[in-house]
Amino acid sequence: GVGKNYEAGIKGEYLDGALHTSLAVFRIDQENLASEADNQLGCPVMTCYEANGLVRSQGIELELQGALSENWQAGAGYTYARAHFLKDDDPANENLRFESDTPEHMFKLSTVYRLQGPLDKLRIGGSVYWQSRLYTEGTTAGLAWMNTQGAYAVADLVVGYKPMPKLDIQLNISNLFDKVYYRGIGY
Repeated sequence: GVGKNYEAGIKGEYLDGALHTSLAVFRIDQENLASEADNQLGCPVMTCYEANGLVRSQGIELELQGALSENWQAGAGYTYARAHFLKDDDPANENLRFESDTPEHMFKLSTVYRLQGPLDKLRIGGSVYWQSRLYTEGTTAGLAWMNTQGAYAVADLVVGYKPMPKLDIQLNISNLFDKVYYRGIGY
């Protein structure tokens, strides 16, 4: 395949270094990009691939990190990424998603707060990660199929204790609400 990549970004620092921002946009055009063939019937090896027409991937990434106060840090990030067919031998594919097994939207919010007064050795925080749905589809032995992972959110929690300058103890709880999800899906 042949490809062209375009990317532009900007970073900023504000409020005497208390706030950091970044913004990036990208576009990637790829011709004859290989992808797993929808129909694997008669495939002489484990997996057969096929060349596609012109696929465009484009998106934006935004991040904010900063201090809301001397003891409170927060951050947020958002990513939008979409890969779709611009042209293909099969006109029905044009403008359809190329990589439907990756989320188009992702969002993350995180925060940490250091307590004050007699509890100043403690810090608490958390984060939430959310992503949009993803799916794969194809045809096997003449039967159409689709696997889907719906949009989901996962929350994490952190508690830290620093009793002395060279000792820092931290407890991380991932997936606080025990959300069941798949990081990726296939056949």
